[in-house]
This record gives sequence, C-alpha cells and structure tokens, in this order.
Amino acid sequence: MHRIINYNMNLLPMHKFKFIEMNRILLFLTTLFIVSFKVQAVPPPPPTPYPFDENFETSSTLGGSLANWTQTASMTFSTYANHGTNNSIGLTKNLFSLSTKDSIATMQIGPLTAVSEMTFDYRIVDASLYPATATTLNANFSFKVIAKITSPFPTSYTLFTINATNHIASTSFKHMTYQMPAAVGALSPSAYIWFVVDRGTSGDFYVDIDNIHVGDNNTTGINNVKDAGALVKSLGNNSIALESALKITNLSVYSMDGKSVFTATNYENNQVLNLNTPGIYFVQFNNGTTTERRKVSVQ
Repeated sequence: MHRIINYNMNLLPMHKFKFIEMNRILLFLTTLFIVSFKVQAVPPPPPTPYPFDENFETSSTLGGSLANWTQTASMTFSTYANHGTNNSIGLTKNLFSLSTKDSIATMQIGPLTAVSEMTFDYRIVDASLYPATATTLNANFSFKVIAKITSPFPTSYTLFTINATNHIASTSFKHMTYQMPAAVGALSPSAYIWFVVDRGTSGDFYVDIDNIHVGDNNTTGINNVKDAGALVKSLGNNSIALESALKITNLSVYSMDGKSVFTATNYENNQVLNLNTPGIYFVQFNNGTTTERRKVSVQ
C-alpha cells in the first residue's frame, strides 16, 4: 500500500494533465496554421505576357509602370522626363559618392523561347550640366544585365557586362541586343531581367535606360548591330528622319513582325520618311562599314 501511494503521488492530477496536453495541441495547430499561411497566402505573381516592352512613357514617377518591378533596399532607380531617347521618359540611376551601387529587375517575363532576345537603349552622362557631357568611366565601373530564372531551379545568366573597356563615351543612346543563352530557351522558363550598376571608384553620373524589349528574334537580316553614330527621330504624323554625321549608304525599316516596309540607298541626312501607319518599327542603317539598328515609336 505504501508503495502504491508513493507512486501515485508522483503523477500529475488528471485535470492538470488534460490542461497541459490541450495547450500543446493548440500550440501545434497554431504553429501549423502560421507556417501554412506564410507559404500559401502570398503566391508568386504570374508571368507577364510575352513579348515584353517597356518605354516608361506611362509613368513619370516610381510606382507607375514600375509598380511590379523589384529594387534593392536603396530604392533609388527612378523614371524621369528627358532621361529617355528623344528626350522622353526613361529609367535612370544617379551614381555618386553616397550612392555607389544599385540594381533593379523587371517583373517576371515569359515563357522565354529558344530564339528569345533582349534589346534596350542606354547612355552614361555626367550629372553636372546633364546631359551635356559624356562620362569617361573608371576601370572599376560595371553595368551588368542578368537574366534570373526561378524554375525548374534558380539560375542566373549574365547576358552582358558594360565596362570601361567596351563602353564608348557619348551623349547619344546606344542600342544593345543580347541573345538569351541556349540553355535558357531549352528550359522555356520565365525570367526576371536585372540591371546591376556599380559606380566603381569615382564619378557623379547618370545611367539612363530606355526601350526595353524581350521577345523572339524574328527580325531577319538586322542582327549585326554596331554604333554608326546616328539619331533616329520620330516627327509625328507617322514620320521619322535620321540625323547622322556620316553618309548613310543603306537604310531599311522593318515592322515588329520583321516585314520590310521601306528601303533606300544613299539616304539624304534628315530626309523625312512617312511610314503611313503608327506603331513600333526597327530602323537599320549603315555608312558602308558599320551597321546599327534602332527601335522607334511612330505616331
């Protein structure tokens, strides 16, 4: 009898035991609900329609056309008038001593294909007397364009790095074209396109970006893109003109689906071309040795 009494005295009373067990069950269920909520309550945004085009004309401040873009904590990329082609609105970042690095990414784009390419226009000019002076970059400056995919597994592809070695100082925008790596097209994923800038060791300047396009490379015959130092101007009334310091020996205009809509030889500087129909066009021109392509909005 004494052994039994001593043994039972070490046990919890039944009502206390039930109370503790109920608390444990409630704590487990609460934890399970919180974890489930965190995982399921905020699904990733769906990919945007493909192809993707952004010329920033729908927004003059961050939060308009950039509402679904991703920025680093500094949040200092902005869209401003006169920072795009033809003095339009463009995406820009001021790099100086107190703000030396930054990055920004498009919303999710896709699915990409085996012939996906990306194009955009950029320039780098001094902040002082903007945009009158082209920036001479220091050796540690870098401007990377990176495609990041999230499935079937997270992978990053550096499409190109602009630096002091390959950048040509100019106050004019330079048109860039990058073919997506074959590995990306084989996976047919969606991707975020990141623009990553690093000032390097010195300077106070703007990196301006405009006319971002991601789509299939179906514009035949105009993939050899180099700088011919010319400016394509949209004049209104469905018209454009080219201004060039060098004589344009051959000129071709293509619609977005790759069809040729105009060709000319020995183009006269600033000659007005009427394209009849408003829309986005690619203009290819060369001076006998170098060839360049520009994208222009005709209205």
